[in-house]
Amino acid sequence: MTHNPKPTRIDPVEELADLLVIMRRQSRNANVALERVQHNRFNLLMVHAVAAIMIGLLFMASAATLVGPIWNVLDNIPGFPYTFAGLLVGGGLILLPGSIARQSRMEYVGLGLIYLWYLILAIGFFLPTAIWCWGALIELFGDGKNTSSRPSFYAWVVYLHLALIMRVHMWTLRNIRRQQTAAIKQVQQDQRDDERAAEAFRKWTRKQPPMEGRE
Repeated sequence: MTHNPKPTRIDPVEELADLLVIMRRQSRNANVALERVQHNRFNLLMVHAVAAIMIGLLFMASAATLVGPIWNVLDNIPGFPYTFAGLLVGGGLILLPGSIARQSRMEYVGLGLIYLWYLILAIGFFLPTAIWCWGALIELFGDGKNTSSRPSFYAWVVYLHLALIMRVHMWTLRNIRRQQTAAIKQVQQDQRDDERAAEAFRKWTRKQPPMEGRE
C-alpha cells in the first residue's frame, strides 16, 4: 500500500516576504523608468529654452536682413523685429530657470510664449504663400496676372511644426500636473481611510474580554 506524500506546507510569513520583495523590485523599476522619462523631458526643455534665447537674440541682430514679401505681414507688429524677438527671448528666460527649479507654472508660461512666437511666425509666412498661390490660380484659370513676388513655400510648415511641438510640451505638463493633483488627493484619502480603520480596530479591541485565564 502506497502512501501519498503530504503536500508541502507553505509558510505564510515567507510567502508574504517574497511578495514584498517582488513589489519592492517592481516599484524600484518603475521609479527608475519614471526618472529616465523626467530626465529626458528636462533635457528637451533646456534645449528649447537655450535655443529660444539664442534665436531671439540672433533675430534682433538680423533686423536689416528681414526684408521681402514674406516679412510684410510680420512687419505690421509694432516695434518689429525687436518686440517680436523679445517675446521669444522672454519665453526662453522664463523656461530656463523654471525647468531647473521644476516650477511647472514657469515652465508653462515659458512654453506658451515660445509657442506663440512660432505660431505667429508660421502664420506670417503662410499668408504671403496663400496670397501668391491664389494669384497663381487666377493667372492660370483666368485673365488676371499674378503680380506678387513668389515667397518661400516651406518656411511656414517648419515653424508650424515647432509650434505644435511646444503645444505638445504644454499638454504634457498640464497632464502631469493633473496626475500629481489626483495622486495627492488619493494619498490623503488613503490616509483618512487608514485612520478610520485603525480607530475601528482600537474600538473593537477595547470590547474584547481580557485574555487572562485562557489556555
